[in-house]
Amino acid sequence: SMDAVSFYQYMTMLPYQLGITIDKFMIGVTPLKTKLVVFLKRPRWFDVGFGLLSVFLPARMKMRVSQPDNEQASIEDIVGSNIPVGFDDYNGTLAVDLIAKHEEEKAAQKS
Repeated sequence: SMDAVSFYQYMTMLPYQLGITIDKFMIGVTPLKTKLVVFLKRPRWFDVGFGLLSVFLPARMKMRVSQPDNEQASIEDIVGSNIPVGFDDYNGTLAVDLIAKHEEEKAAQKS
């Protein structure tokens, strides 16, 4: 949840070199593979900054970005009813640990 993070905290969250590496990856790979990016619980400074930057984004990239106001409905639109119980403050109903289930399936395939 980034809604309580200040701009300074956000900009200094990662060590400088790691931030540069992630930035290079995001610029090189993300535009090619990304189908949809959803920004939830945005701080005010993010909305202002993205509003200014979105002027320069191509229409195709703008279509891939969603900034919904109704977060619960947006999460359900993306993942259906597969919201895990205890996932932030959403009304999750999925009690199965998907990561553990995936790891078990991988282990079963190896043996």
